[in-house]
Amino acid sequence: MKKAAMREKMLASVRTRISHSGVNAIRARDVALDCGCAVGVIYNIFEDLEDLILTVSGEYFAELDTLIASHAGYLGEETAEENMMRLARAYYEYARDNPREWGAIFYFRIDMALHIPEWHGKYMPRLLGYIERPIETLAPNTSKSEVNRLSRTIFSSMHGLCALSLKGYRSGVNEKEMAKSIEFLVQGFCAQISREAKQLQSA
Repeated sequence: MKKAAMREKMLASVRTRISHSGVNAIRARDVALDCGCAVGVIYNIFEDLEDLILTVSGEYFAELDTLIASHAGYLGEETAEENMMRLARAYYEYARDNPREWGAIFYFRIDMALHIPEWHGKYMPRLLGYIERPIETLAPNTSKSEVNRLSRTIFSSMHGLCALSLKGYRSGVNEKEMAKSIEFLVQGFCAQISREAKQLQSA
């Protein structure tokens, strides 16, 4: 089998196994078994198993980026708060409907200090950028660094809300309550950002 075809077969194996068992259940011998090859063939095509898994994780982040970008495009047709609400709901729905794929993006156990994937450096700033746009609409005179800090705070809060809920922790919010929780979170952030922007203007 040609190298390109074997590469696609390995990627397909990892996608299937992530959807069935989650990213941290992937083992090189299982991928090799799926592909009908020796374990060593994996390392002839990818740097290591981590590189193979991260390639698939990057594909999932690209899917998430496309989804969020499609919702970000409504800014201008709706208020900044409505748009941020739309982004938050879309993010939660992706995580809810694709929990293992979402987990592969954010929870694969790697030493990020040593191996930061190229796609992480591409898509994470883009994801934050979608949040920054409605913030800039609410507070046009806010510095770029402050807008970035606010976007990270909002994302971290929304991500944590999703994680606690989807992982079934007692401290998490159940699915029936998520709509109200997202609304509470977004409205609170937007109100505070608007309030501080007005104070800055009047100072």
